[in-house]
Amino acid sequence: MFQLSAYLSRYHHWCKTCSKDWRLWQIVALYFFGFLGIFPVAKYLGGSMGVAYFLFFIGPVQHFVFVAADNWVKRLEREDEQFKQLKKTQKLLKGFRR
Repeated sequence: MFQLSAYLSRYHHWCKTCSKDWRLWQIVALYFFGFLGIFPVAKYLGGSMGVAYFLFFIGPVQHFVFVAADNWVKRLEREDEQFKQLKKTQKLLKGFRR
């Protein structure tokens, strides 16, 4: 059980590190095409392989997408905060010039 939690912890850390460099469209495309891949696998290899594909591929991809979405939201909040601070600074400098 400890090894499983250590593996999942490393995977989560890798997701947080790697997803910072990805663009939003890449994250959405990974999730979309990963989900579409279940249909040919289930059709041509059988339902049990479809379930295995869902557990062993879609599960990690879904976790990656959730971590990447969290990073994306934090990035947008940080950029928004920087923009607000820039506007405050510009307003202060404009009042100082007069």
